[in-house]
Amino acid sequence: MYNFQSKEFIKPVFSSIVRDSSDAFYYYSYISPIFSSFDATGDYSKIGNCIFLLDTRELEKLVNTTELTKNSLFLILDSDNRVIASNKGLKAGDYYENVFWQDGISSTVKDEIVYEGKKSLVQYKKMENVDWKVISVLPIAELTSDMKPIVSLGIWMGIIMIVLLTLIGSIFMYNTTRPVMLIVRFLSHVGERNLKHRLKIPSTNEVGIIATHINQMLDNVETMTRDIVDNQTSLYEAELSKKQAKLSALQSQINPHFLYNTLNCLSSIGLAYDVSEVVSISSAMSRIFRYSIKGQEIVSIKDEMSCIKDYLLIMDIRYKGKFEIVIEMDESFLDMKSLKMILQPIVENAMYHGLEMKTGVGRLFIRGCISEQGYMQIEIEDNGVGMTDIQLSALRKGIRDDENLELSGTEKQSIGLGNINKRLKLQFGSPYGLDVESEAGIGTKVTVRLPIIEPTGKITLIT
Repeated sequence: MYNFQSKEFIKPVFSSIVRDSSDAFYYYSYISPIFSSFDATGDYSKIGNCIFLLDTRELEKLVNTTELTKNSLFLILDSDNRVIASNKGLKAGDYYENVFWQDGISSTVKDEIVYEGKKSLVQYKKMENVDWKVISVLPIAELTSDMKPIVSLGIWMGIIMIVLLTLIGSIFMYNTTRPVMLIVRFLSHVGERNLKHRLKIPSTNEVGIIATHINQMLDNVETMTRDIVDNQTSLYEAELSKKQAKLSALQSQINPHFLYNTLNCLSSIGLAYDVSEVVSISSAMSRIFRYSIKGQEIVSIKDEMSCIKDYLLIMDIRYKGKFEIVIEMDESFLDMKSLKMILQPIVENAMYHGLEMKTGVGRLFIRGCISEQGYMQIEIEDNGVGMTDIQLSALRKGIRDDENLELSGTEKQSIGLGNINKRLKLQFGSPYGLDVESEAGIGTKVTVRLPIIEPTGKITLIT
């Protein structure tokens, strides 16, 4: 029997189990005190207790749902070690003799024991506010058997991960080290091979970028090497041309005074017989000859134009007013400088191949200016018979290839123009030379491109 007026029942409590004699089932009670709120003193006084009678069978159903493993044990005992609920068919009210705990310990206790011949893990805990104990016993073998699939899965996952990592590492090493080895092998033989060989690495990562830069570097080296070879070839050809020119000059100067004196003699005979044409032609020829053999290679445009005027004087005497000459050059342009004897052969070609065969009066235009591109430009244009497309192509090819052939007809003029074009390119570089435009029945225009050579001798080249 319980004394409900004792201090023990001031707070709600659970009772030990009690057997009902009418149905032989065990119950436990939840006892909660009742206090009055109408006490005149203001103190809450206890006026009774509220008792809830609970069937242990309901608690046992709940315990049976907590089975952890097949042979696990789960118990709830009261303060007298009587079974309140169990998952192993232990009857409520029976005393449980196996004790896995120490009385007076309120905290959780975990330990390894031998239970029913099996190593088991026991866990014991006292419930707060209730003098009950909760005990669980789990066979270790069953715990580890439940973990075997997880362990096996973990092992297989580890093996798969190792294989994948090995495969990925091999691919990474192949994609990284193999291109590097290709680059090293290529660079070790790059000096022994043709410079046109290039690295072929399809990768787009950093190694591929390095290979691209190496190929670009080789492209630059090849371009520079080609430029050096071209420059050396040009220098060699220029030196060879100078030597040939010196040889030709020596050959032509075996007795230059003889020819010069002969021309002066002709002029004197013309004066003696009062033949002005002979005087004019011989004097002009004498000036042209003297100009052509003087030692200077670079002369003023004014000197070149004086030579052309002497030549045109001779042509005017020969053809009696058949030609009209128009010269468009500023005084400042006439002070600029040029190679010697590059304009007279072009004018001569215009006369013989363009204007001589023209019916009626022919016109020759000579223009000079500084172009927007930064070079001196001299145009010699006639309104003569012109050339067909086939003739123009042959002339351009002869100028480009500098054919030293004895040609006839229209093609023969390419020899002189080719020599002029080659002289300009050897002296000043590839941007300079001749351009020819022509149309049959309309006329021909030859454009000479020269670097700007100031009166002081300063040369401004373009690349």
